[in-house]
Formats: sequence, C-alpha cells, structure tokens
Amino acid sequence: MNSERNVATMRRYFELLSRKDFDGWLDLWADDGVQFIPYHDNVLPPEVRGKAELGRLYREIHESYSSMVFTNVDIHAVHGADRVFARWHPVGQLLAGGEYENDSIGLFDFDADGKIVRYTEWFSPLGFSDSFEVTR
Repeated sequence: MNSERNVATMRRYFELLSRKDFDGWLDLWADDGVQFIPYHDNVLPPEVRGKAELGRLYREIHESYSSMVFTNVDIHAVHGADRVFARWHPVGQLLAGGEYENDSIGLFDFDADGKIVRYTEWFSPLGFSDSFEVTR
C-alpha cells in the first residue's frame, strides 16, 4: 500500500482531465481498469472496461465542453487498503451554451504499480443527461 502515491495520483487525475490531457490521464489507469457507474440513467454505460473504452468515453464527454474544472476536490486514502475516496464538484462550460454542475463521489482502487484498476462513481445523472447524449 502506498497511500501518499495514490492520493498524488488522484490529484493528477483531476488536473489532467481539466486540461483534456487524455493520454496522460489514461497513463494513470491499468490496462484492464474498469469504471462502474451505478446511477448511469441509461445515458452512460453501467460500466466501462479497459483503457481504450475509458479513453473513448471521456474524450466524447469532454468534446461537449469548452472547459471543465473540478472544484472542492477532497481526497482521502482509505486506511489499510490501496483505495482512495474522493469528492469533487465538476463545473463545465458547454459548447452548446450553458453550464453543467454536479457533485460526485468516487472510490478508486489501485494495483501494486499505483495504477487505477477500479473506480466507482456516484453522481446525480439528472443534470448530466440534460447536458448531452453519449454514444454507446
């Protein structure tokens, strides 16, 4: 377990997404990394498996924004586990006009090399689904 490394990875995670540096962001993931989205509301897939699919989905999502920032980022290592709990507030300026805001929480699990292997995100799908549609 390397709590400090995992927390630093999460800080970088949000920095890279804000800059739309998807190649750098994907380097944080294990090749077989998976994201679970329990409240996907049929706008997003319930799970996304592998770097290629993660990259495709996040590129598509971020194509709808002129900018995206993550505010109120709060990151905590889970004691005794290669796991991090994070809470954040995304604010995105939509290219079609308007703004997307939400509150999110997530659990991130890391492998021995410090790569993200599993991520579960909880957020309200209501504002998300009103912003745009994602191709599955």
